[in-house]
Amino acid sequence: MRSHGGIAALVILALVFTSAIADDGDAITLLRKRDFAGIETLLAGVQNRFENGALSEIELRNAYRPFYTLDVQGVTNLTEWVNRAPTSYPAHLAMGIYLKRKGIDARGTAYISDTPQQNIDLMRQYHAQAKIQLEKSLSLTKAPYLSVWHLLDMAIFSGDRDISRELLSVANGLLPNNRLARNRYMVSLEPRWGGSYAEMEDFVRTCRREGVEEDGIAQLEAIMHTDIGSSLEEQGNIREARNHFIMAIELAKKIGGDFRKDWIPATNYRCTKPEFAAYCQ
Repeated sequence: MRSHGGIAALVILALVFTSAIADDGDAITLLRKRDFAGIETLLAGVQNRFENGALSEIELRNAYRPFYTLDVQGVTNLTEWVNRAPTSYPAHLAMGIYLKRKGIDARGTAYISDTPQQNIDLMRQYHAQAKIQLEKSLSLTKAPYLSVWHLLDMAIFSGDRDISRELLSVANGLLPNNRLARNRYMVSLEPRWGGSYAEMEDFVRTCRREGVEEDGIAQLEAIMHTDIGSSLEEQGNIREARNHFIMAIELAKKIGGDFRKDWIPATNYRCTKPEFAAYCQ
């Protein structure tokens, strides 16, 4: 089966950093200065606020986004920090996130059938290293939700559905009403990734039984309608595709925030077209 190469849709596009955390350059500025005590304090504070319910999962994720791309000196300093602080949760998490993203970048955005094997091999090498760091971090804080989320992401990339389900269960235990883990798992159930719309619908029903709030259910349904629209459009059924895109767009309007940009980017392009303008405003 030909696997879709829309990495941007899977890795999730950048969100705006909120003032509840700090400017997105703070962590990297401290890293450049080799101020390991300062960066530890900053990121340990972020984790503490998350564990105390004062910070959302989105804000927690965003706090580590500066580690997606590091220059050579940044990598050198991050490695030094990890070596100097073997029991630091933020250090191992940051390194795991950096290595995971390197793997995704190495793979590229082409269809799997058009991706050189050496790219796939390099991604697996980076992800194997990332897994070591993220698994080390699991015992270093009370609620390592972000570590589990990134491990789930890599399991989905590797096509390991059993591990993906196990990690989703762990994420749900750590944050019962989460959005990120469930949304990411929902994407993995799309037919282009080996799933089916029946599985996606069943997952929505499961989440309802688990007590997920309507906002969370709406996000899952918007993801499904967007993919149905894309599939129908590829098949030439433009009218029905449009109906599903509209359903996804209207759900995204109710959800608000950056949901549409982050999770259903296929609708962003449609919203540039006149026939969708009324629904996108």
